[in-house]
Amino acid sequence: MEEIKEKKSLWSDLSLFILFFIVGVIVYWMYSWAQKPPEFIIGNYSQYFVNKEEHVIAYTTEDCTYCILLKDYFKKNNIRYVELDIQKSPEASAQYKVLGEYGTPLIVFKDKIIVGFRPELITTELKRLDIVNDL
Repeated sequence: MEEIKEKKSLWSDLSLFILFFIVGVIVYWMYSWAQKPPEFIIGNYSQYFVNKEEHVIAYTTEDCTYCILLKDYFKKNNIRYVELDIQKSPEASAQYKVLGEYGTPLIVFKDKIIVGFRPELITTELKRLDIVNDL
């Protein structure tokens, strides 16, 4: 009879482990989902543009994979932009902090910020501003 009790105890320990594991995964997923930055932020960011002919500012870092993809996207599509590396420039880092530090790349237009490399949103914004037409 005692052997059966030991098996039940082992089985209940395993079920408790599985239960806590599942709860932990769910809590982690909910926390990660809640921490996602927004896709874009609407506002007036014209004060960040020194030159009136500038339409796009990209806050980047040297080792950011998505920043490299963004630069390749701009180069491939002949899009003029101002790149500000927040690791190399204290001024760029200060501006980035004021803008909310949502992650890199941070693409700033005069009335909108796009967080991350989101080609479809960037293309839509570039077309809306008549910066490019054939993307």
